[in-house]
Amino acid sequence: MVQGIDTTTASLVSLQTRLMQLANNVANVDTPGYKQDVVELNDPAQANQSTYRLVSTSAGLQAEPVGSLGGILLAPEPPGLDLTAGIIKPTGGQLDLAIEGAGYFAVQRGDGIYYTRDGSFLRAADGSLVTSDGGLVLGSKGAIKLPDGEVKIDEVGNVWVAGKAIDKLRLDDFPAGVVLRKVGFNYLKPDDPSAAPVPATGAVYQGFIETSNVDIGKTMVEMMSMMRSYQANQRILQLQNEALAKAVNDVARLA
Repeated sequence: MVQGIDTTTASLVSLQTRLMQLANNVANVDTPGYKQDVVELNDPAQANQSTYRLVSTSAGLQAEPVGSLGGILLAPEPPGLDLTAGIIKPTGGQLDLAIEGAGYFAVQRGDGIYYTRDGSFLRAADGSLVTSDGGLVLGSKGAIKLPDGEVKIDEVGNVWVAGKAIDKLRLDDFPAGVVLRKVGFNYLKPDDPSAAPVPATGAVYQGFIETSNVDIGKTMVEMMSMMRSYQANQRILQLQNEALAKAVNDVARLA
């Protein structure tokens, strides 16, 4: 009975985590270049499987089998990112850029280089090309600085201002197998700090931005499904608590 309570509680925690991630995806549905979080919960059909708990022994912590789990849902699989591209939408803005295909804009921040697909850039007071939070957009010569004048950027990332070549956007990608993780402000970094970027093969389009890759309809359906599972697990936990209380009271009466 206590094992069942533990299992159901773990399911509730897993479902709550997934609901929070889905809510975050919904909140960022209009964030340019946003990549949605994905977490797979174990299939309920696989719920009846052996499980173990850690127990303290004279030899230290050891795994002890405790039988089978029968909860509605188990713990989530390791979280990841859906890195598929969003839709490229026209804006007409000179400093709005989108990458079609593989690659990321490289951005210099105080503690290193970050990567993003959010190309809604701005011109700072000193002429620097920056992200919305002030990160410096990098080119082949370092941080890109734009003098006054009309900006033109071609598909390979060459930057002209008032007809004069200024720099070329630095577009990076990562080999297959390199895991990227979110680090806030719509930035990504490789999970392995030693992972070296490679030149990207994507094309740059000026006057466009990439939308988020959140499928709002699918996400809302999943949220409703998770809520129903959460409510079912809550009811199971309530019934288990009631059964445990009854058992304790009956034992006390017999004693």
